[in-house]
Amino acid sequence: MTNGISELEKELEQAEKRYRELAQLVEAAQENSEALERIISYLEDGLSNQSEDGKRFIATQVTAHLKKYLSPTPEKVLDFDGVVMLQERFGAKKDTNGYTYFCGIDYRRVKGDNQNSTSVWRNYLLSEYPSECTIEIVDNLKDSPIKGRYLLVGCNATLRDVATIAAMNFETPPVAGGQFVPLSIDENLLPIVDTKAQPKDDTEWVLDEKALEFESQLSQLAPPGDMELVPHLLIGKTIITSAYGSPMEGTIVSYVDGDEKPWRVKVDGIPVELFLIRSDFEVL
Repeated sequence: MTNGISELEKELEQAEKRYRELAQLVEAAQENSEALERIISYLEDGLSNQSEDGKRFIATQVTAHLKKYLSPTPEKVLDFDGVVMLQERFGAKKDTNGYTYFCGIDYRRVKGDNQNSTSVWRNYLLSEYPSECTIEIVDNLKDSPIKGRYLLVGCNATLRDVATIAAMNFETPPVAGGQFVPLSIDENLLPIVDTKAQPKDDTEWVLDEKALEFESQLSQLAPPGDMELVPHLLIGKTIITSAYGSPMEGTIVSYVDGDEKPWRVKVDGIPVELFLIRSDFEVL
């Protein structure tokens, strides 16, 4: 009985593989049908006045030229070593040329094009985040840590793009022009934890000794009352911002020197920090 079940499982796996291969062929035919029609029309026009021997000669040469495209395409080897899971449908890892990320999608391109398909997401990411990143569509693996039947694999991405894309919902169609609050992650894709404020109990927060010492040193460098000359002195201040829509009050939790949007602001009810520039907020 066990052998029978094992054989059925193997047959099912083979059937699934054949189905995926057929789906890929159908997708390729749909995406390239116009090019195919143009080539066939051009060949028919060019061969119409040729002799039978001439037609055979041209057909033989064309076939020989196309043989290099007929060799099996090697399967892309997915390597999840070092991948940090930022959500169940998104993981990323640091590489020598930036970051590689993996997005889990359930639908592949089909006739009529499902608005939450891999091709729609791929086109969206390439248009909204047009860096040096390249994006491939591959079948997901059974032992993959990322949920989804298919993966968008983006290479050479920036950390900012990874932080922003990781906040998206891959179970729904992409939102053109949508504003996403990037995840607060460092260069190793780990959450940035504010170590300056430490909870003393449920109602009171105090600064640790190192933070107090650091703030004291900074205060000696700036003229009295002019804290904005030393941006770190604004950490802990309450601000109001409309950068993400309606006005919101929040607390400055950190400042990242050299970053495009260096201010990190915590707002109650929002699980991730806001990334702001100085003109985005007013100090209360």
